[in-house]
Amino acid sequence: MTLRGCEAVIFLFAPVLQIALGTVTNVEEAVKWLSYTYLYVRMRANPLVYGINHKAFQMDPALELHRKELVVESGRKLDKARMIRFDERTCYFASTDLGRTASHFYIRYNTIETFNELFNSQKTEADILSIVSKAEEFDQLKVGGLMLNCLFIFM
Repeated sequence: MTLRGCEAVIFLFAPVLQIALGTVTNVEEAVKWLSYTYLYVRMRANPLVYGINHKAFQMDPALELHRKELVVESGRKLDKARMIRFDERTCYFASTDLGRTASHFYIRYNTIETFNELFNSQKTEADILSIVSKAEEFDQLKVGGLMLNCLFIFM
């Protein structure tokens, strides 16, 4: 069950959005929802890339078991990050305020993990700004020219 970089991020974000919207409420619905995604199409076209051996693919060409494993594993991770509540006994999902906020503002799973790890009630405003600056969403942000000059003025 290996998803690479971007695929893993997208796969962990999409269920939060679907749970927050109420489209997906349990593992069965999530497995069905996953069958509508391009990830599923690619897994069926090239199962070896996604860690599905030939024998497993022959026994389960619809990848039902593999999709269920992905959903349950993601549910556990999202529950640990407090983005959803996942009851493994009943296989039901419930949205949390944090998950709804993350899905509404497109905050990535890794950013939420970082925030959960670093935030506590003893942080100063400077600490909070430092933590927010560690958000993955800022990785692609380019700073140059006039912005750099303004930063030097304020420092």
